[in-house]
Amino acid sequence: MIFKILLGILVVVASIVSTILRKIKKNQVVKRQEAAYSILREEALDYALQQNGEKFRMDQKIMLQIKEKTFEIDSVFDPEKSVTFGRAKENNIVLNSPTISGKHCRIIAQNGGVYLEDLHSSNGTMLKSRGKKVRLDGGQSRQIYSRDKVIIGGLEFTIFLFALDKRYFNRKR
Repeated sequence: MIFKILLGILVVVASIVSTILRKIKKNQVVKRQEAAYSILREEALDYALQQNGEKFRMDQKIMLQIKEKTFEIDSVFDPEKSVTFGRAKENNIVLNSPTISGKHCRIIAQNGGVYLEDLHSSNGTMLKSRGKKVRLDGGQSRQIYSRDKVIIGGLEFTIFLFALDKRYFNRKR
């Protein structure tokens, strides 16, 4: 009898935990999309100012989220504008470590894909992609995919690529 009661309590607790975890994941996705749309709103405004009010058009756009646990980095970027990593202050992601070069590497959208490029860093850039670990150095680049890991100076960054479409962007906010 006690066993059945404990089992019932365990099932209820597991259900509650599962619901909470689903809500947390949904909130993370919404926050990521909101950050991306904030970037696009700025881009649309810049475009309208440069084109005398012509409407900004976007069917679908690939965006980039970069996460790192040690320094709690969780940022969204437009890879078409290049995302740079390094010690120098002008980088998008500034990393203060002697094992990281001033301009270490970058992520950029080109030729229909998103690429990681080593910027001739002293110690190279590691990429874990689709089950393989590859060292990039001397300006080498390689296409990256969602959930790939970029390792710079012992720090591991998880890459998430996601698509936005204009139907969501054009909704009333």
